Amino acid sequence: MIGFFITWVLYYMTFSMIMRHIFKLKREIGKTFILCIMYAFVSVIITIQEQTILVKLLTFFITASFMFFNFEIKKSLIIVLTILFHFIIATSEWTFMFINESLQLLDVSNSNSISYVIASCIIIVCFSLLTFVFSNLLSILKNDTYSKLNWLLMVFPIFTFGLIVLIPDYYDLVIEKKALMFSLLGLIASNFIMLYFYTYSIKAIHLDSELTMIKSKQEYLEEKVQLVNQHYTHSFNYLHRFLHECNDLNYFVETKDMDNIAALAKKMGEEAGKEFNMIYSNSLALNTVLQQKNDRIQELSVSIMTTILCDLKGMELSDQIELYEILLNHALDNCKQPDVNNRQIRIVLKEINSNIAIQMISPNQDKEDLIERLLKDMIKKYSMRYNRKVEENKEMILLLL
Repeated sequence: MIGFFITWVLYYMTFSMIMRHIFKLKREIGKTFILCIMYAFVSVIITIQEQTILVKLLTFFITASFMFFNFEIKKSLIIVLTILFHFIIATSEWTFMFINESLQLLDVSNSNSISYVIASCIIIVCFSLLTFVFSNLLSILKNDTYSKLNWLLMVFPIFTFGLIVLIPDYYDLVIEKKALMFSLLGLIASNFIMLYFYTYSIKAIHLDSELTMIKSKQEYLEEKVQLVNQHYTHSFNYLHRFLHECNDLNYFVETKDMDNIAALAKKMGEEAGKEFNMIYSNSLALNTVLQQKNDRIQELSVSIMTTILCDLKGMELSDQIELYEILLNHALDNCKQPDVNNRQIRIVLKEINSNIAIQMISPNQDKEDLIERLLKDMIKKYSMRYNRKVEENKEMILLLL
């Protein structure tokens, strides 16, 4: 009787200590131990009675109340925790009983004998290992970031628990019907194995998603740093040229060279306008693309002119960036040809009769129309109308949204 009582205390205490890493205990460890002693005493009194279905359900209710008073836990998880607790006890005890009866290792008929203590220690170790392994299941079920459909995993364990409740005499099952006992142990083990591998797969997928998100954030940060660095380099080079031009302007003023003053002032004004168009276009998406392509624009000595009179409402920002990137890449490819004299790109965005018109004018290289193919998915997604027109040495692309 004392050995039986100690075993139940160890069940409750071991389960509490392992599960406290997932579910916070409501009390200090000392008070939790007292609670375990109280519930162990009640459990012993109930379990030494004849194991009718009513007694088994009462045992289940007592264990559920222990979970409620011991852990800070959602009510929906109390049943799951209680079923898991009884499953682990049944698996540990029945596995030992099955092996012990088959090999006749220990005589556990006397609960006060050394053999019973050794058997209890083996069962508790097995109980601890199973509790530790399958605590991962509960960590997923309680995590709100995982799918709510994970609760369907508990259908099979609940069904198996129902079969266990209907067994009239566990000891008779082990002694007289070993084949049935082996099948039942296999059913319980298959439940555990299924739950373990499924939770392992779910965690692996979740970690992979988190890793992908971290990589995306890292790539975004690196791109942002690169963009800021490009902007700094470009601004520095412009200001450096501007200072030199200011010195030249002061020299021309001192020498009263009016022709050079007029020419330099005109040049400085054109450069300032060009730089302003590069920095600010009244469109966040276009600003981003212009900064990304800044090095190539400077390399080709391309002049960018933008007229943004409205916004692309209804189009996602990522799609806006992709749209401007495709258009600008095409225009820059046109400008890189050696026979192009006027390397100017003009982008206009305005509203015409409740439609948003996106127009881009760039040098024409008599290519086949590649843009429509590149924008095929976006044109379909936003039901845009597309038109391309070539006049002399100019190419005009028009999109209506």
